[in-house]
Amino acid sequence: MERDSWLGVELRYLLALATIDRTGSFRAAADELGYVQSAVSQQIARLEDVVGTRLVERSPGRGKVWLTPAGRTLLGHAEAIIARLAAAKVDVERALGNGDRVLSVGLNESAATLLLPGALALMGQRDPSRRLAVSELGGWEEARDKVASGALDLAVGHLPIGPGPFEQVELYSSPCVLVVAADSPLTRQRQPPALEELAAMTLIEHPGWRFAPRLRTILEATGRTPRFAASSNLNGAVLALAAAGTGAAVMPAHAIPDAPGDDIVTIDLSGILPPARVAAFWHRDLGRPHVDGFVAALREVAASVRGERVRAA
Repeated sequence: MERDSWLGVELRYLLALATIDRTGSFRAAADELGYVQSAVSQQIARLEDVVGTRLVERSPGRGKVWLTPAGRTLLGHAEAIIARLAAAKVDVERALGNGDRVLSVGLNESAATLLLPGALALMGQRDPSRRLAVSELGGWEEARDKVASGALDLAVGHLPIGPGPFEQVELYSSPCVLVVAADSPLTRQRQPPALEELAAMTLIEHPGWRFAPRLRTILEATGRTPRFAASSNLNGAVLALAAAGTGAAVMPAHAIPDAPGDDIVTIDLSGILPPARVAAFWHRDLGRPHVDGFVAALREVAASVRGERVRAA
């Protein structure tokens, strides 16, 4: 029986392809992988020999490189293979830990404030031997990357999570609000601003929020280019900038404290913008048993949060 040539594909070839795509050059990929540039070139050449077609287009001189359609197709499988290997590493390390009961969880600032105290209390009652290592995440990309690599067992972030080896459970949705200074003329309007008015405002951006790119697209569809005076991944900083009159901020209602202070006012935008949807997600290849208990606790806490800020899934 003739041996399939694809069985000669080595993991380092796929890793080189993924790194070239991310860094945009052979030199940068070589630096990141710890190879000389010629070694990376040889790995891609061998991969192209196996596949039988060019995978990477090289521009003249020192310009960037990019993947061909065949290269991009293979990249999707390469990333899945690399992620699966990372999951295998975590599973083996967990098996060698002889019953290690640490669950690593990542949450964004809002979810940590809203869900974490109650979820930790429930876990303490139901599974006191389980220890949780909780870290705060700066943005949805960090959450997704850490779960995909096995660095986190579970994370909470805004939907959509994006492509990857994930399973997810939606926890709640939260309407969008416009945060403005208390003395803003907008506070005296009887109706919330129309989408065209929102697009004309000076805004403060929260780039760590998963909805931020979509918000830009929605505003640009009005024919205007959004104007952002400042940006921050910290909810408190965004609120302070809005209170100072730097600009208005579009945020999910669950990111606003119960007692935000007298210097800001929130305006409901649920009539013109979709809600923010929040989910727990984990690596599907690592199995669910070790995360089920914490997911159940998160869902229970989310269901108990009532009012205008959160609507349980």
